Amino acid sequence: MATSRDIKGTNWLVVIALCIVFIFSNLISLFVYSQIKNDLYKNKEAAVVSSGKVLNRYVIDTYELYFNSGTLKFQEVMDNINDLNNDFFSFQIITVDGNILFDSQFNDIKNNDKFNKSDLDSNVLGSTGVYVKNKGSRISYIVIPHIDDWGNHKYSVKYVVNYQDVNEKLDRYLITLFIITAGVNIIAVFVLALFSYNEKYRLEKARINDLSNVNRLKDEFMTLVSHNLRTPLSVIKGYMSFISDPKTPKGELKDDINEMEEGVQRFSSLVEDIVFATSILSGEEKFANEEVDLDKMVREIRLRYDDQIRTKKLQFHYTLEGGGTFAGDKKAIGKIFDNLVENAVKFDVENGSIEVRVENNSELKIVVSDTGVGIDSERLDSIVGFFHRGSDVLNYNFEGEGLGLYLTNLIVKHYNGQMHVTSEKDKGSTFEVTLKKENK
Repeated sequence: MATSRDIKGTNWLVVIALCIVFIFSNLISLFVYSQIKNDLYKNKEAAVVSSGKVLNRYVIDTYELYFNSGTLKFQEVMDNINDLNNDFFSFQIITVDGNILFDSQFNDIKNNDKFNKSDLDSNVLGSTGVYVKNKGSRISYIVIPHIDDWGNHKYSVKYVVNYQDVNEKLDRYLITLFIITAGVNIIAVFVLALFSYNEKYRLEKARINDLSNVNRLKDEFMTLVSHNLRTPLSVIKGYMSFISDPKTPKGELKDDINEMEEGVQRFSSLVEDIVFATSILSGEEKFANEEVDLDKMVREIRLRYDDQIRTKKLQFHYTLEGGGTFAGDKKAIGKIFDNLVENAVKFDVENGSIEVRVENNSELKIVVSDTGVGIDSERLDSIVGFFHRGSDVLNYNFEGEGLGLYLTNLIVKHYNGQMHVTSEKDKGSTFEVTLKKENK
């Protein structure tokens, strides 16, 4: 039966699923952002070195061409170079000795300050390769020397890298990923909320169906019990009226009294089974642990149904393997044998056969087979349900309150055992019960 615990469990599952989706989507976004960031910086750094090499000769040639003849023209050209190139924030023209001849950031050609020797020295300024200065994991600036046709390094140019375009792209990517992630989370919330609603609806529907089944079982219980109680009581009442009639011949009373006794026995057996099942369910039943003579028990049950077996001309086969005794509750074990044999006799056809096989080894196995009407395959799972009777009971006009197999199953569960049913329509059924042995 669906309960509020099931619904609460569903809520927790939805919350956990939402957390997983949220964490997973954010981790993916961070991973994608990190990959994009690394790619942009790598492309930027590659472009910086390449752009610096292309730009370097033009910067030096322009300096040599215009500085001596026209300062204003040189400044104009340098400003244009600085404005048009997005890879660099600024650049400086430096002598081999470290004198700053020009600084585009200040547009200063009068400053003769030198580099800090810990930052750059004449060896760097006089080298022939590209000097790369890193700040952390990123390039801070590069220094590219100018090589004229005679091989003298007249000047070097320091290019300060500009990451503004990269940062702007990263900001746009970050906003895009944030929107995508938020959208995924919103969709996840919607989908899981819909799932939660559907699951709650399913559980509620299952609970209603369970309640309907309980109500149906209650109605069946009232019908079955009232019928099975009314029948023996009607027999007893009828025969008591017959006996009390002065006109009744005394010689005919013996058969009537026997019928009354059978009715009382049926009534008593039904009440006893109901009380027994109720006490097991409530945990009040105390199961004894005594030696049960299995062979004697099966033979007594065989004699109990001897009249029905003879009337239907049934073949009854019985085998016992292993030990002859079982440590358990004699009443409970007897109920198992009695209910299984009673069902086999009741539902077998004329000239059919019944086989009872008992294997008492490491565990007790009871197998009862018949060649009767069989059970529909779709009803096998519910055959041990409370007051369940097969769908063909009415067709064959079988009597019984439907309590036997349910009570048998309760006893089997007490012994941590199992009950399996195999059946084929119009070919018979086989009930197999396995009981675990208890320590005496």
